[in-house]
Formats: sequence, structure tokens, C-alpha cells
Amino acid sequence: MFTINAIVRSGRVLFLLVAAMAAVSCEQCVVRGTVADVKGEALPGVSVSANNSEAQALTDALGEYKLSCKPGRVELSFMKTGYTSGLLEIEAAGSGGVKATGVTLWCLPQSAGVYLFEDFRYRKLVQIEPKPFIMEKGNAAADTLQTPAANAALSIMYGIARLPEMEEALARKPLLIAFKMPRYDIQLCRLHPVKAKPLEPNPAIQEAWGPEAPVPTGADPIDEPDRFLTEIQTFEALEPGVYAIHWGALEGATATDPRAFVFRIFDPEKPAEGGEPSAAPQESGENKAEKAKKGADSTPKKPDTKTDKPAASDAAQEGGW
Repeated sequence: MFTINAIVRSGRVLFLLVAAMAAVSCEQCVVRGTVADVKGEALPGVSVSANNSEAQALTDALGEYKLSCKPGRVELSFMKTGYTSGLLEIEAAGSGGVKATGVTLWCLPQSAGVYLFEDFRYRKLVQIEPKPFIMEKGNAAADTLQTPAANAALSIMYGIARLPEMEEALARKPLLIAFKMPRYDIQLCRLHPVKAKPLEPNPAIQEAWGPEAPVPTGADPIDEPDRFLTEIQTFEALEPGVYAIHWGALEGATATDPRAFVFRIFDPEKPAEGGEPSAAPQESGENKAEKAKKGADSTPKKPDTKTDKPAASDAAQEGGW
């Protein structure tokens, strides 16, 4: 039989056990960190939350935040209207404070497409739907063009009748970014002028721009987990000339996307090939030549957004931050 003293002692033990469990359950870890844009400037108004806590925080004018969460492995989420979301995994240990790795956010352009990113500005590449052309018989330039195997006997190529005004890159390895575009089957090729006839009744011979051999490229997602932004990587410096990014349109395959996105690599030694003068950047030929000379063999540095997990992104207007 239990005595009164035994019952009292049991009650004390139970009380202490419940109190200890409550203390453990209430233990919180404070996480502090900062959020900046790709220029390194503080980014206020970013919502920060933890997957193991209902608490939320907003970054202040200095881009700093403070958030309480349970100890252990924590996944922080970063969200802001007009910005892509981002994730950061940290180890929140005990009741002490934790300094999280800084997060860098990219801005987003206004609409889907391919962009040249220079001086922290998005410049949208003009888009064109290539058309079929019949190569002029005996045209030596036809041997340099890439035509679908099924069309080789007919000397049919897919190209552009007239080059439009287009963006001009000063760097030989430009930073090209696709926004909300397919991340597979990305192709980059240089365009070359040839004499050809449009595939239509009673065509006249005209100059058309067709694709040469493809340039080796890669695709690297910039933001996680959304993957809205993809860097189109060029593994070698591009020679001056006109280039197109496409998803098969210059081979007659339009299922993925029927468009080609064109741009020019600036050549300080000669005037532009085809099309109209570039609208941007608005600089004298002398200044552009000097910039091109400095950056001919360099690539614009892509801001490092990689932390424990690839970082988040930020939304801005096209053409500027």
C-alpha cells in the first residue's frame, strides 16, 4: 500500500518531470542574418520564416532580421513580392544565438524571355520567329550552315530575313539569363549572311541570316527552389558578330519554342554586321571600344548567391535595378 509520504514524493517527481519537459519544449534559438541584392545593398521588407516555427520576421532598413525557432536543423524561407523565394538551411544549436550566412537576392525582369545582364541591368534580347529559306544553288556559304538532315537534299535552312535593332554585348563572354524559359535544349549559334529565297510562291533571292555550327553552352539555375532564372553559360569567348539563342527554331523544330533571341558581340575594329545600330548601351564608338578591349577576354561576374542552399532572388524593373 502507498503511504501518504510516498504519494507526496511521487507527486513531486511528476511535477519536476513535467516542469523539465515544459522547459525543454519552450527552449528557443534566435537566428540572426542579413539579406542583400546582387549589388551588395541591404534589402528591406523580405519575409523570413522557419519550417519548425510559426514565427516570422521582416528584414529592416539594413537588411537584417532576427527570428526565434526550435533548436536543430532549420530551413529558412525568404519571400518578397516581386522576388523569387529562397531557402537557407542552418543548424540552430541550443538556446544561444546563431549567425546565419548572408543571403543574396536576384531581381527579376518583368516578362519571360532571354536577357543580357550587364552593369546590374537586364537588357531584353529581341525575339524573332525564323522562317524557311531555299539556299541559292551553288552558294558556297551553304556548306557552313547547319541545316536539318531531312532538308539537306533540298538545301533548306531556317533563318532570319532581316536583322532588327538588337542589344550589343561588350564582353566576349556575356552574362546571358533566361527568365521563365525551358532549361533544356538551349542552343547558341552565330548567324551568317547568305543568299537565299523564302519558301513561298515566286520568291526572289535575298540576303538571309542562317545558323553556323552551334556554340557549346550550359544551363545553370540561379534561384532555388523556383528556378525562374537560368544562366546560359558560354564556355569560350565569342568572336564579334551576330548570335542567336533558340530551342530548335533555327532547325525547324518549334515545339519547345518557335523563337530565336538575337544579340551582337561588339567588334571595335569594324562596323556592325547587318541590322540597325544597337539601342543600348548609348556610348560613343571610342568608349565602347575601350570597354571592349578591357573586357574582351573576361566574363561579367555573376553575383555569388550560393549559401548552404542556393539563394533567393529579387524583382526589379527591366533595364535597371
